[in-house]
Amino acid sequence: MPLSIEDYRAAERSATQQLSLSHIMAFSTATFNIGGFPARIESERELPRYADWNCQGGSPALFEPDGFVPGLCLRTHFTADEAALINELCDKVVKITGRVGRAVRPVSNHMVQMGLFRIIEALSNAHGNRPLSIFEIGPGTGYLGALLGARGHQYAAMDNCEAYYLFQSHLLEEVAGGDFSEWARPGANGHSIARITHVPWWEFVNFFPTCPFKADVIVSNANLGEMHREALLFIRKVAPSILREGDIRMLLFTTVGEPRFSDLSTVERLLGEVGFIYVFRRNMHGFVLEGSTAPLRAPWLEVDVPLFNPSGDPRRLAPSQFLRMPRAQRPLDIDFAHAVLNWIPLLPE
Repeated sequence: MPLSIEDYRAAERSATQQLSLSHIMAFSTATFNIGGFPARIESERELPRYADWNCQGGSPALFEPDGFVPGLCLRTHFTADEAALINELCDKVVKITGRVGRAVRPVSNHMVQMGLFRIIEALSNAHGNRPLSIFEIGPGTGYLGALLGARGHQYAAMDNCEAYYLFQSHLLEEVAGGDFSEWARPGANGHSIARITHVPWWEFVNFFPTCPFKADVIVSNANLGEMHREALLFIRKVAPSILREGDIRMLLFTTVGEPRFSDLSTVERLLGEVGFIYVFRRNMHGFVLEGSTAPLRAPWLEVDVPLFNPSGDPRRLAPSQFLRMPRAQRPLDIDFAHAVLNWIPLLPE
């Protein structure tokens, strides 16, 4: 059963009664509040608005034929394997949004995650093609986790944005089936670790001094510069504990996001102070702890990120060749994006 707003808020109220001002301030939705982003919802019927967000200046670049979007580490052509994964994800999003309100089929936000997805798949291939464990901080739509979960990786995530957290919970539960643990829901599986595990911010703040998770890779994308400074300081303290075992031991992002609180040089310095080494700089930002084998086994990631192509199919597809935008399932901001950006994705229905 999907996590309800009532259960989420009841758990948050109970937990925050025991937390300090510092905890609550650090994990507030600081940049969202400044920018007017609606971090809370009053009804599940509002969740479809979080399925896709196209009114961003960079959205048109996603549809350029065989282009490259540096801030996403994304080559904008796709293999048949990638197209199948993306469309499978779209079908799940249509299903979960249709259950609570109007069905929405995303056209942009899933592609934003494909650069990170390709990097993690390349790391997996370089380490014996084994499933990896990933911990993501601030996953937004949750589409990276859904893609990785569909590939059989172990995935856990935390978020401090109520609306996104609820959307993620619906989606990740759909992807994981029965192998899902929602820590914000009261019940028997409250604090178990499953193949896909979802952690609210008020549980994440207890990851120091004792951390219950172990992961090969931490992803914290487009948010390290946006989060409250004390949240960043807390995350850099917890990250080595999450990566304390294994041979990859990598913290990964393609951008720090809006540098409202910290810029890239500040993030680099703070991570360096706890033992992280900055090893991948060109296509993405990859930091590893001492003993990591990632720079040795996957040195090509500094030059190029391979496409995900386990079938070996030589075809390369433009988004318009595999994405659809049925009129009844159009994202809610498509017409607004057309007005603001003078752009609309040219996709078949």
